[in-house]
Amino acid sequence: MLDKINEVEATRSLSEFWLKFETVILGLGFHGFVYTIANKVDNDFYYHDNLGLHDPDDPSFYDPFLEFCCHSYDPMPTGVEFMADYSYMPQSAFDFIQRAADTTGMISGLGVPVRLAGSNRYGGFNLLTRKPRAEFETFIAELQERVQLLCVLAQRHIEQLLDQEQILMEGADQYSLDDAEKLEKLTAREREVLRRLVDGTSRKACAQQLSLAESTIDTHIKSIYRKLEVHNRVEATKIAFQGAL
Repeated sequence: MLDKINEVEATRSLSEFWLKFETVILGLGFHGFVYTIANKVDNDFYYHDNLGLHDPDDPSFYDPFLEFCCHSYDPMPTGVEFMADYSYMPQSAFDFIQRAADTTGMISGLGVPVRLAGSNRYGGFNLLTRKPRAEFETFIAELQERVQLLCVLAQRHIEQLLDQEQILMEGADQYSLDDAEKLEKLTAREREVLRRLVDGTSRKACAQQLSLAESTIDTHIKSIYRKLEVHNRVEATKIAFQGAL
């Protein structure tokens, strides 16, 4: 997975990024993806998919992902195979999901928020498959944490490319303050360890790079998780990203 992340982060334009990201996602066993991120400041958005599902220049653009998947960092199963789980959604959302299945054959997926509603930019990825529900649940059980990490790190690079190409510009994001304050609690050594975790480095490799025992790295990681109030690498990466480590 680290090699895949490095390949994605080496791209120098959005067009190059999406070509590489598509290769990585298809290689993991997904059949398609949708990426949507909105700017709450001026109600603008940036959209990309590899399916031809929606024309991003259509003023009637609507994606239920922005409305229903961006209030926590918890991934959500998506697609017609899971519609029965979301009875609270309006008919317009069901129509969108059904149309996606009818036009692309995508019936199941995983919504991965990378920016939450309330931030100046908010949105994320919807990674899609043609797998029936039971098959998809088995498939994603082994991949979910790695896929989340990939999406979070991909978003970090997308942010840089959006700014570079002056797309969907944003102002200061007041909602990253709490994350920045949490990061300030870390010692210099813990920040070194966290940077390596964010880059996808294994604990063993982290220990080798810092000339420390793996047990010492484990102790630092436990302290990092406690101070950041998280439980795993994916959640820590999100804090590091939002708080500009």
